[in-house]
Amino acid sequence: GINAEYGEIQSKGHDKLLRFMENCPKYEESEITARGKEEENKLKHSQKYKDVILEPLTKTLGFPPTVDEAEGLNYLCQFENISPSEMGPSKFCEMIPTEAKQLFDYQGDLSRYYKSGYPNKLGYELSCVILQDLLLQLSRDNHEATTLRFAHSETVYPLTALLGLQRDDDVFYTWDKEDYANRINKLSELDPFAANIAFVLFQSGRTGDKVVKVY
Repeated sequence: GINAEYGEIQSKGHDKLLRFMENCPKYEESEITARGKEEENKLKHSQKYKDVILEPLTKTLGFPPTVDEAEGLNYLCQFENISPSEMGPSKFCEMIPTEAKQLFDYQGDLSRYYKSGYPNKLGYELSCVILQDLLLQLSRDNHEATTLRFAHSETVYPLTALLGLQRDDDVFYTWDKEDYANRINKLSELDPFAANIAFVLFQSGRTGDKVVKVY
């Protein structure tokens, strides 16, 4: 069975392990963090956004939607497909062309990407406290069989950047990026709803060598 030890739940600003971003004023005031929102706003007011999203939806809906209404339709599509085990046909998703879905996906990534992804070195290096804790756990001879940490996306995503996962050669994404659909770092794939990162320690029974695999 599983023996669970229940620790004290830390309030906002006191959990220095899993809520590291709330304990660094320099991070909260970072100019690079604001750039993602600026790029997103430029995209929403661009001709590309009109051509790829607003005009096709106008033909489908029979009236010209506002940016907020188009985003709302995309949110309805997303919420109908939150659970991979229960995904099915969605009338909302059927209204949105494939290219528009790709641009919506890119738009949604921009602010989070600049906040704690590769452009923001401070943003993802703050997650080193989690990696340090992990290495400490794995280095103990008498460590627990399983250690679980529960947090949100703003904790998980920086850790993926710290580990160097899915990094593009050019880490600065812009609103007018031509090949946005082919970018390597896609939060919808790397950090979807209820994402998990697992570190599993294996030890050879013959040589005693240890290997850590990331899932």
